[in-house]
Amino acid sequence: HEWVITGATVATTGRAVDVFSTALYEDCEKDNILQFTNLNNATTYKRLENVKLCIPSGAETGNWTLSPDFTKLTMKPTTTSGSTATREYGVVELTDTSLKLSYQDELLSNPITIVETYKVR
Repeated sequence: HEWVITGATVATTGRAVDVFSTALYEDCEKDNILQFTNLNNATTYKRLENVKLCIPSGAETGNWTLSPDFTKLTMKPTTTSGSTATREYGVVELTDTSLKLSYQDELLSNPITIVETYKVR
């Protein structure tokens, strides 16, 4: 599947706030494509720039794994303009048309949970 982000929330102390329409997500990020493939047990992904290009580019490629119970997605970049650190996401929802991923981060030294929503392109 190819996925396009359609929304994002940030939660602190259990309260979720829509951040997709804020400056946290630039227009050039909102049209990026996240593509997962599984060919002959080679699981790869591509995060591709679309029409609106980010500077620096957010494009990357790598390998992914999904836990047997479909609750954790691990992405290990192999080529990127950013961090090469392995990232782990919680799979909140996965259907034929919808994907929701959550991950932990910090904002102003406070722990936050970000949930990103994607739809099939």
